[in-house]
Amino acid sequence: MYQLTVLLKRMQRPLKHLNNSRFKDIYQQLATSKSNLEAIQNQLHQNPMDTDMQHKEEEERGKYLDILDLILKLMHQKVK
Repeated sequence: MYQLTVLLKRMQRPLKHLNNSRFKDIYQQLATSKSNLEAIQNQLHQNPMDTDMQHKEEEERGKYLDILDLILKLMHQKVK
């Protein structure tokens, strides 16, 4: 039990740093990702046959959905 306590105390700082770097500004990340996705989708609407734009749109959509998933998980933790 003591070893577990020592291990958790050692991991506290790295986990706190990870939490601050990934989740502190998550709503700002969501807004930025959404605006980037909308801009790419508007460009794709102008030129629907551009395969490079299609790939960029898929990547940005994936990033946006990942951030939404993180926000959902964060909300589920807050509810508990």
